[in-house]
Amino acid sequence: MIRIKFKKSTLFLSGLCMGVVAVIMLYQVSVYTSSDNYCMSCHVHPHVEESWKLSVHYNNRSGTKVGCVDCHLPPKSDTWAHYTSKLRSGIKDVWGYYFKDSANFDWDQKSE
Repeated sequence: MIRIKFKKSTLFLSGLCMGVVAVIMLYQVSVYTSSDNYCMSCHVHPHVEESWKLSVHYNNRSGTKVGCVDCHLPPKSDTWAHYTSKLRSGIKDVWGYYFKDSANFDWDQKSE
């Protein structure tokens, strides 16, 4: 009887610890993939980083820097919309990076 309770409590505590570790890891992945460096690591637009650093989003008197995810994803206050949009955008960007030829993109038409 005592042995069964010990196994159940050990199993419960193990599961709880693994769940906490998983949440921490997912949070760290979210923070990393929200960084501007991560966005620039595979962004296929040829001048995006240069133009961002020259814009008021990066270079302004107040010193406030607006990152990629601040404009291209819904706010984090709407958790579901933020993470579903982030996942959808990530899948689309990875697909485009590996399976489309960025040399054929008409960047002028896309900017209109």
